[in-house]
Amino acid sequence: MIPKGHVARVVKDMVNQISDDFFFSYYKGGGRPSYHPKMMTKVILYAYAEKSYSCRGIAKALLENLPMMWLSGQQTPDFRTINRFRSERMKDMIEPLFTELIKLLLEQNILRWKTILWTARRSKQTPISTRLSGKKRQKNMKRNSNKIFKRRFS
Repeated sequence: MIPKGHVARVVKDMVNQISDDFFFSYYKGGGRPSYHPKMMTKVILYAYAEKSYSCRGIAKALLENLPMMWLSGQQTPDFRTINRFRSERMKDMIEPLFTELIKLLLEQNILRWKTILWTARRSKQTPISTRLSGKKRQKNMKRNSNKIFKRRFS
C-alpha cells in the first residue's frame, strides 16, 4: 500500500523505535482513554514533513490522505485532540523528534538540503548565497535549517 522509502514508512519506523515509557512519562493518567501517543506523534511528524501545520488540516488529512490513514490505523482524532497533544502533552518533545526525522530523511536521500533551503528562502523571501562552496555552503545550509526549525516550533 505504501511504497518502500516513503516518508510515512520512515516516520513509522523512527517512532516505533522509541520506548513506550518515554511517551507515557508525559501522561498523568485518569480521564477518558486517549489515543496512543505513538500514533499521534506519527501523524504530527508526517504532517509536518508534508508542510501541514494546521490542526484542522491534519484532522482533514486523516480522513482523506492514504499515508495518514495508514499511520493512524484509521483512527481519526479531531483537531482539538491534535492541538492539545502537540501543545500541552508533547510540547517539548515534538521539535527534537522532527529535527531527528529531517536528519534521517537526509541520510536516506529521501529529502535534499535544496528542498529545505528553498522552503526557508520562500518563507523568508531572502536569497541564499550561492557564492559559497564546499564546506562553507554545507555549514551555511545547516545553520539556516536550524533557524527554520526554531522559528516554526517556537
